[in-house]
Amino acid sequence: MTLRRRPLLLSLGLAGVQAKPRPLVYARQGDPLKDFCFVLLREALARAGSPLQLTPSRERVSHARALADLAAPQSSHSGIELIWTMTNQERERELLPVRIPLDRGLFGWRVLFVRAGEEARFAGARRLADLRSFSFLQGHDWPDADILAANGLRVERATQLEALFPMVARQRADALPRGVPEVEEELASRATPQGLVLEPRLLLRYPTALYCFVSPQRRELAAELERCLRALQASGAFDRLLRQWFAPSLALVKLPQRRVIELRNPFLPVATPLQDASLWWK
Repeated sequence: MTLRRRPLLLSLGLAGVQAKPRPLVYARQGDPLKDFCFVLLREALARAGSPLQLTPSRERVSHARALADLAAPQSSHSGIELIWTMTNQERERELLPVRIPLDRGLFGWRVLFVRAGEEARFAGARRLADLRSFSFLQGHDWPDADILAANGLRVERATQLEALFPMVARQRADALPRGVPEVEEELASRATPQGLVLEPRLLLRYPTALYCFVSPQRRELAAELERCLRALQASGAFDRLLRQWFAPSLALVKLPQRRVIELRNPFLPVATPLQDASLWWK
């Protein structure tokens, strides 16, 4: 999806005055045009007339390094000012979150990639206890790994995203849970080449949110990001963009046909705005 850029105007009540663009350096992970959060934030900044322009970090950095750089009391060598990632208590202690879930909580709705021909192994799973005979693979520093483990599930961990699908193919784990928004791209590019398929019956669900995070010293930046995201939400463009972007994945997972197994998230910060229904996927 390509979104048309709009002129960036200074949002300080000076209508018609052209603002001098200012780079906002985010942690570069991959192709930004394949990243919903990048596209959403770019649109939010542009529509709200913010002078901020998303600019990738010079190097591709891991989540762990980007989080450490942002938490450092002085500016880091990477110059990173922003990362979007899943929240937990530790991250909110060390960094400043913008508590508007960019994913509407959908990354806490998890479906399973499994080896082709082994889908029937999961057919009898109807409650959490039924999942404890399986092993699940996750990234070593993902909050999801800790959430699954806290629910009594057996979790294997990998240090690199590229290793996850081959590890399941090599029987290092029984299943790889992935967020619903990730399914369409990963099924074609990562799962199918490794002989993995989408398990058709189950949906694991726990409350979580994918937020923007900035340095605790950058409260003005957090306020500007919140202003722009709320303006996008109020216009209706936030939900339209989300539904359009996630439509292929939602069509593949067929949520109404799945059995939901609820998991608890003991690492969810108490400040998470779960009571605001407008922020969450329905």
